[in-house]
Amino acid sequence: MSVTIEKIVFPSHSEKAAGTADELNNDEENKEEISHVTIQTAYEQHLLEDGKGSATIASYTGDIKGFLQWMEEKKLSFDGKLTRLSITSYRKHLQEGNYRINTINKKINSLHSFNHFLMAAGYCQELVVHPKRDKIKVAHGSEAEVTVFSEAELETILFHLENKDHVSLRDKY
Repeated sequence: MSVTIEKIVFPSHSEKAAGTADELNNDEENKEEISHVTIQTAYEQHLLEDGKGSATIASYTGDIKGFLQWMEEKKLSFDGKLTRLSITSYRKHLQEGNYRINTINKKINSLHSFNHFLMAAGYCQELVVHPKRDKIKVAHGSEAEVTVFSEAELETILFHLENKDHVSLRDKY
């Protein structure tokens, strides 16, 4: 089975410079908006042709939409190329936003898939999302919730250990 990805055309700098100032502002806003929608649609089609399930497609495209909205909020233009700085800054933004580690790592996976799509479509020349480097590491076995003793419980345990009638010297150390 072969997959054909149509190249998405973004306006060139010369096309943007050709209009008047008012036309440029209006066209630039519309083209930027259209390009985000167009690229998201093409990415969604790519995932569908790749055999991804509907839940995976919804998750990946939602994550990419969130990333592109964050780029807009930061006044960063997106022309189809990802940068290391944008990826690491976005990860930091997610961490500061108190997203759970699993959620952040899922978004990194989505960006990794998106990076591969952009490379296949000819917009990005290099892989800038590296899951092994970009995912937040979790110590093995620490995925479960940890129970912490209260001060009173800790004090009870310590006093129990101090009582020679309850604990032999062998059990104490």
